[in-house]
Amino acid sequence: MLDFVPKIMDQLHELSGKPVLVQADPTLKTLSTIRIARGPAPVHVVLYNPASASFADYLIAYQCGFAIRIFQLPESDRFDLTSSYRGQRDSEKLVNEKAQQSDLPLNKAGRLGLRDQMLNGLLIQLRSVPIGLRIDHWIASTYPALKDQQAISIRRQLNDNLESLRPEIKRFAPEQIHRANVSMNAAFAAFWSRLWGEAMLNAPYKATGHFGTGEELLADLDRLPQEAGSDRALMETWAERLGIRSWLEFVPGPK
Repeated sequence: MLDFVPKIMDQLHELSGKPVLVQADPTLKTLSTIRIARGPAPVHVVLYNPASASFADYLIAYQCGFAIRIFQLPESDRFDLTSSYRGQRDSEKLVNEKAQQSDLPLNKAGRLGLRDQMLNGLLIQLRSVPIGLRIDHWIASTYPALKDQQAISIRRQLNDNLESLRPEIKRFAPEQIHRANVSMNAAFAAFWSRLWGEAMLNAPYKATGHFGTGEELLADLDRLPQEAGSDRALMETWAERLGIRSWLEFVPGPK
């Protein structure tokens, strides 16, 4: 572990009053995640897939970055993101319509499962992408020694994001949900295209007509303050632009 990574973990400890435990988890389906300590939980737990061990220092810093931004806020301003009743109702209607149009063999339980998967995935993306870009900017500017590890992780994500453009995804994804998902992927690509000077990262989204909204989302990211206190406003602004603001609500976050 690079010598400054424990210092990032110590920063989270100082802000939250709870230490950070790092563990490898071969069952993890993502590269990494953080379980933020809530209530009586004694530690924050950063998990990473051992397959990503070669860039684990970056993943640890990245996951701690999310928690640091949360605990930089006063308790009264901390929040979590969840789906609203209208979000569940609207997305269920869209999934039902798409299932009928595409003749998908789904019973009611299957349609509800697909609704939850898509709606929850969209809200996770809304929580992770704009704030994650803030964190990546912080890592790139403050810890240049992580540049290579960061690039490995980001290029994997850029490649994974292209899956959303496959025709079979569009076959069962309602247009409004799919458009929001791909637009955030386009904003992600536009951010790294600009930072790395690689225009070709934008090409798939320009070809499919999603780049315009991606550019608008990136402009929102640039316009709003970098501080943690603007994170909620940033998510609300992106949700408004994507037409899903009524699908989410904010609830009290970790204390």
